[in-house]
Amino acid sequence: MTDTLKPNKYYFGYGANRSKQRVTDILKTEPMGGYGAIIEKYALCYQILEQIPEPPHNLLRKVWGNKFRGYTIKPISKGLVAGVLWKLTEDQFQRFNEWECIGSWKKIISIPVIMFDGKLEQAYTEIVTNDQQIFEIVDGLYYENNLNPQGIQTVVNDEYRIKALQKVRAQLKKLEKIV
Repeated sequence: MTDTLKPNKYYFGYGANRSKQRVTDILKTEPMGGYGAIIEKYALCYQILEQIPEPPHNLLRKVWGNKFRGYTIKPISKGLVAGVLWKLTEDQFQRFNEWECIGSWKKIISIPVIMFDGKLEQAYTEIVTNDQQIFEIVDGLYYENNLNPQGIQTVVNDEYRIKALQKVRAQLKKLEKIV
């Protein structure tokens, strides 16, 4: 088994990325891990569509509509965010980077994570850049996974939804290479 196929990175999933179904949709395979975890000194917050930079802004609007909201975390002196720790291969980690628009909207950080059993692990997660505004800080322990309960605006079933999202991600990758 090559290094890119061996699970070797912890990813801290918060918001929709703490859902096993969501992570399975992104990876196209069932993920390893799924351990309850908490990060300290971060606040869970969200952005509204108007606060998300281009090109992701326009693509998200096309798929989710004008009321899209997306979770992020911001460092603060006191705060807790509950999530799930997934163990990913390098290839799966890169898939998350593409899905989360790393480079054009968010960046990857390394953070200490307290696992369900109290063990401390180092993990990666995504965060918006410091120059971006947030709309609101929310409770980081008790929150809904999905900020967009109305669902995707342009699709009629899960298979079509996943294909539509993959197409949007491919378009975003092309746009990032041009910029």
